Amino acid sequence: MRILSSMLVASLAMTISPAIAQTFTGTLGGGLGKLVVRGHTGSLSVIAPNCAGSLDNATVEHTGNAFMLSKQTDDGQGMCDVRITVSGNKIMNSHETMACTAYHGGSCDFETFVPLH
Repeated sequence: MRILSSMLVASLAMTISPAIAQTFTGTLGGGLGKLVVRGHTGSLSVIAPNCAGSLDNATVEHTGNAFMLSKQTDDGQGMCDVRITVSGNKIMNSHETMACTAYHGGSCDFETFVPLH
């Protein structure tokens, strides 16, 4: 009986508790980028000297150390897809489709910034 009650409590806790958020940071579009993933939903933001943008409530697919965020643009004309590779809690690489401009404008992007040496 004790095992059954423990299983019931654990089952209810999983049902009531939201997924634990994972947070990753790095340089995107020449500014500070932040990815927050909670289960199959995520948000991505960038804050740079001359712009800011965010992709909120995107659908997330996760495979290994890669995340794919996807969201239909508000005008329904395109799909914003951002593929992000992480290591630990750092954003290592990011690439977006052109439709993502709807979420950050033309002054910045969700791409990783690699300085030229």
